[in-house]
Amino acid sequence: MPRIVLFLIVIAAMGSPKESFAQTTSSRSFSITDRGGVSVVTSGDRGTLAVGYARIQTTAGTTPAGFAVYGLRQGGVLVSETGVPATPLIQNGRIYAEESATVDTGVAIANPNAQTAVINFSFTDAAGSTFGSGQTTIAANGQMAKFLSEAPFNSGRSLQGTFSFSSNVPVGVIALRGLINQRGEFLITTLPVIDTSVTISGPTSVLSHFADGGGWKTQVVLVNPSDTTKTGSVVFFNQGLTFGSANPISMTVNGQGGLSFPYNIPPRGAVRLSTSGLGDATVVGSVRINGDPNQSLPSAIGVFSLTTAGITVTEAGVPALAATSLRLYAETTAAGNESGAIQTGIAVSNLGSSAGSITFELYGLDGSFTGQTASRQIAGNGQVALFFHELFPAPVVQYPFRGIVRIVSSGPEISAVGLRGRYNERREFLITTTPPSRETGTASTAEMVFPHIVDSGGYTTQFVLYSGISGQTSGGNLNLFSQTGQALVLTFQ
Repeated sequence: MPRIVLFLIVIAAMGSPKESFAQTTSSRSFSITDRGGVSVVTSGDRGTLAVGYARIQTTAGTTPAGFAVYGLRQGGVLVSETGVPATPLIQNGRIYAEESATVDTGVAIANPNAQTAVINFSFTDAAGSTFGSGQTTIAANGQMAKFLSEAPFNSGRSLQGTFSFSSNVPVGVIALRGLINQRGEFLITTLPVIDTSVTISGPTSVLSHFADGGGWKTQVVLVNPSDTTKTGSVVFFNQGLTFGSANPISMTVNGQGGLSFPYNIPPRGAVRLSTSGLGDATVVGSVRINGDPNQSLPSAIGVFSLTTAGITVTEAGVPALAATSLRLYAETTAAGNESGAIQTGIAVSNLGSSAGSITFELYGLDGSFTGQTASRQIAGNGQVALFFHELFPAPVVQYPFRGIVRIVSSGPEISAVGLRGRYNERREFLITTTPPSRETGTASTAEMVFPHIVDSGGYTTQFVLYSGISGQTSGGNLNLFSQTGQALVLTFQ
């Protein structure tokens, strides 16, 4: 199978709740109420491999929040999946780029415009030196998906740095990291695409989850979106006592022990800080990226992975996010570990120095309140990580369940991420992250896209759209296009 298909293959949706009817179409309509959403899955039985992209185009209300879950099945076993947010259109961007014998970085770029997109690009290495600049084009309404080591980019197979691009028209872009594990399986992790025209403000950003030890390890990747050097420090915090404060943890990072780890990122560059993963006990908590005074922050992502019996079985990425109220799509088929079971977890970090209370409210996909709430105390600078069935146990909530969770802080801002866990046919626990939305965001009718989809040959795509902003309602169509810009007809379950 071509590497480009392996790069962005999407989830085989075994065990997922399904729509009650099949529909074959290139345009799937949606109607979403406040605090509601929709989830649809392609059937994967088209017969020939279909590759393209999707546009979220509203006809009523404002553009909903959304993400797709991509994954890969090899040898009849689901080996990887990753959640990718719907993306706004941008003209300038930067991603973390890594190429080696076991790691690939790929980009997919969708051009939903009536004119050709001209893409200029360049690479910057770990020392801050720029090399490998070039140009490529994407036809009107077309799409491309390539590894950075492939033409037209041709980065080579030895790279740790960044990939920067600019376009003459707004385009949708996603980036994925692929790790070939010890069994030769391709594990996929979503990487953030940074809009370099936007400054990341604030003295601190927070990654709401990391894990180290007991087979887990975490990489913190920082990318400099600017043309000036970024300096600061990275600190790992434990979960803390419920009514107290969390504390920095002594960690081993890049082979050095300590409580705080400085960073110095050259213009357009990137750094990677890797925990050791040593020890039988697993330590979890949050990560704080502190910027030096009078500087904006680097873009940050945490990539945590699990190794079992010498095999890396899963990787997932945690983006930085801050808000006082968030919404998160939740899907849980069962609380057990049977093959195909899907569980939703939630990691929440308190950005304030004092203990606070977090409330969780549960809604159906039709926007109706289930009457179920839960609350947890979180230490100052602390964190909690819980499975959905621990917050809302059966029979109070009937499983399988799909819906929306509101996460509301009574005081300081919080950072949160969805943790989607799934047991494959080997009973291995795969995990990916799903992005929440800020309720206080600004509603817009601007178009969003899923820059890459793949269907058939045993593969399917799950699309999730939901009301992400307080009071938001949305109606419109999810329109599918091939790489050449033609309507892409797929069957949805």
